[in-house]
Amino acid sequence: MIHYWEDDHDELYHLGRDPGERDDVAADNPEATESLKNELFAFLGRRSAKAPHSDTDYDAEQAAARDRFYRDTLLQRLEADQATLYAAPHYPPPSPSGS
Repeated sequence: MIHYWEDDHDELYHLGRDPGERDDVAADNPEATESLKNELFAFLGRRSAKAPHSDTDYDAEQAAARDRFYRDTLLQRLEADQATLYAAPHYPPPSPSGS
């Protein structure tokens, strides 16, 4: 179970069947998710662990817009620059001795 402090949501994965953590089964297993979350919080409490507080300034829409900008604009620009760089033939400069 993974708990995200930013927006207080949880994800649950069956690592035996899904070691790559691609299929979140938390919605299908709410009791198991809640139980594991309670265990996590109890464990952290016993250890006097400092837990982050919810970020009241976190804006999911702004974060999604930033991610889209990185993916759709900056990544595309970087890939275009790399394509231009690698398209031109590269030869080493001539050596002073002419060899």
